[in-house]
Amino acid sequence: MKVIDFGLAKQFTPGVNMKTKAGTPYYVAPQVLAGAYDEKCDIWSCGVIAYILLCGYPPFFGDKDEDILKAVKKGYFDFPSPDWDAITPQAKDLITQMLTHDPVKRPSAEKMLEHKWLELQADQPSGTIKSNLGSKLRKFTGVSKLKKVALTVIATELNEDAIAELKNTFNILDANKDGTLTMREIEEGMKKFEVDLPKDMQATLKALDTDGSGSIDYTEFIAATLSKQQYLKKEVLWSAFRTFDKNGDGKISRTELAVMVGGKDDGSSSSALEKQVEQMMKECDLDGDGEISWAEFYKMMDPSGDGIAPEMKA
Repeated sequence: MKVIDFGLAKQFTPGVNMKTKAGTPYYVAPQVLAGAYDEKCDIWSCGVIAYILLCGYPPFFGDKDEDILKAVKKGYFDFPSPDWDAITPQAKDLITQMLTHDPVKRPSAEKMLEHKWLELQADQPSGTIKSNLGSKLRKFTGVSKLKKVALTVIATELNEDAIAELKNTFNILDANKDGTLTMREIEEGMKKFEVDLPKDMQATLKALDTDGSGSIDYTEFIAATLSKQQYLKKEVLWSAFRTFDKNGDGKISRTELAVMVGGKDDGSSSSALEKQVEQMMKECDLDGDGEISWAEFYKMMDPSGDGIAPEMKA
């Protein structure tokens, strides 16, 4: 499953209730309908999704949207036979907790991750961590800013099979299974498997945190640990280039570059962003024309090559 529709997502501030009444009737939490809710509305929605995945139909239903919403407000649901006869008590308990009507009593995401059913059913990473992990992470810190962004783009587009080993390494290190890595998790994981830590570990991990979140997410980790064999393929690099080249004219402009690093597509940007874009341009715009061509992009990604970019067509 993939989480989509971030047009309705909101940056949540702890202690400050959200008020916008938005959502899909089957999945929306009762508190959203009341117009005062916190982040636990998502726990409810995940509980609905889990219910549907296990039986094939929603816990709250009706012939019309208004009937569904009435059922949601009441919050009553059950596990009807025979559909739920083969489902374990632990799974039913997980859903019951997630669909707790009172949000104060509804468990947090962190608490739910400790639930026995998830502990028993979730895939457990196995294996070890390669001895060159530390050197890979350290090497990434010396990569140019634009190349880091490009590698992050590539990390999101590569087939899961191509990065299975890196994904497993991430899961081994992610002790609390929250989808991000803290400095402590990485250090403890590397020590556990007797992998040498970079001497400047703190600076190394700070450089890996490309979005400034304070921790390293899955995509950042994959980007930092990709091998040249994985990303130095002309089809992979061309796909990444096309992601930057929004208008398809074969060049990456300053505006397009700004959009890729968090700016707006109307050309407006902050002074900090402008400096970042200017630095990236200097790193890659070899002929100084104010744009990055496919050949220049390819040279940045493969500086040790012959400098001749393979011809690619749209």
